[in-house]
Amino acid sequence: MEKGEAVQRLSGSTPGDPPLKEAFLKQLFIAFPLEPVPEKIVDSLGGGDEPAIVHAIFIGKKWNEVTYDSIHYSSLHGFMCKDAFVYYLPLFMSFCLNEFETAFSFAVYDSLIHHLTAPTSSSPVGQLFWDRVGAMSRLQKQAVRDFLLLEIETHKDTQDETQKAFQSYWHQFATDKTAQE
Repeated sequence: MEKGEAVQRLSGSTPGDPPLKEAFLKQLFIAFPLEPVPEKIVDSLGGGDEPAIVHAIFIGKKWNEVTYDSIHYSSLHGFMCKDAFVYYLPLFMSFCLNEFETAFSFAVYDSLIHHLTAPTSSSPVGQLFWDRVGAMSRLQKQAVRDFLLLEIETHKDTQDETQKAFQSYWHQFATDKTAQE
């Protein structure tokens, strides 16, 4: 799939879409390269059906090749190892932007925002957050920041939790454009 085709599929763009949304979706391809695809998706295939399901959905697929229909489970990204989480993050962000009602109704949106909120205490779950953000480039962190800002602006009814995630960590990553303002 060509980059332009993938942007069009991911953007679900229709005439009149906000230019910020389209610009953000293009930003994802800059911040999150399609290759290399992670070889490891989950840390362990044990502990119930979920890790095996996550592994089967994502293994060997580029983040722009996974369909939205296959990610209608709220906790998929919660089972991913840090490198897979970072690699597939643009898929989940674009799903939330393009199919907000579906992402919200299947709790994918809430789960993603939860996983993007810095912990307030030290715990194994908290360490997972820090491991994941530690694996991100500055450009990827800026993309997450921009995603949260776009969601705060676009979906006022979920603003509180999204604002909490933004303030918990991501506010510090100004993009080149916002740094100049």
